[in-house]
Amino acid sequence: MGRPIYETDENKKEEKSIGKIISRIWKSEVWKLPPLANCGDLLLAKSNELVAIVEIKRRYNEMSRYDTYMISKGKLERIFEAAEKLEVVPLVVVQFSDFLAYFNAGHALEIGTVAVGGRYDRDDPQDTEEVVHIPMTELMVME
Repeated sequence: MGRPIYETDENKKEEKSIGKIISRIWKSEVWKLPPLANCGDLLLAKSNELVAIVEIKRRYNEMSRYDTYMISKGKLERIFEAAEKLEVVPLVVVQFSDFLAYFNAGHALEIGTVAVGGRYDRDDPQDTEEVVHIPMTELMVME
């Protein structure tokens, strides 16, 4: 049996909205990946040439709330591996309550600190796994 899908209609709306912002800021085309691709949410292209694969994350806290950004190590690895195969940049874009920021997934795997962590609010044992803590100073603000 596979994992439950936690993505809601509200998540999809937020992702689409963030995709539009990314498209405007980076002057790029944005293509949605199917939910079960499990290696990112969007593809970015310029002049019909793929340039990046993007994972979109949403955090309802201010960017300065924590010293590090925590994300699943497996998710970073999947984005990085897909980007290598496609020969594009692996990015994670995070919408905080006050800023939109991004980082390179490959760089995060190199410099981040690995620990065990995750979510404990859904009673899903698969929500606890190896995570990477990335110093907030490594995130680049988009707007």
